[in-house]
Amino acid sequence: MVVYTERICGYTVYKSGIAPVPFGVVLLDRHTGSAKIVVSSGFRLDYEQKQSYDFDVAADDCISGLHGAR
Repeated sequence: MVVYTERICGYTVYKSGIAPVPFGVVLLDRHTGSAKIVVSSGFRLDYEQKQSYDFDVAADDCISGLHGAR
């Protein structure tokens, strides 16, 4: 794995289906690109109603302004 210093600005979450994705990604460290997935504001998870979610996450490149492969 190649890591470029301060190259990751954030992450974009892409939904796989038609339902909204109740998650966001919080960048913890721009140097390593480490992040955590969190439940978005206004959403509440109910595992009895929905047990799994399908979504993709792509890194946002600060230098090129492009998203990574998803």
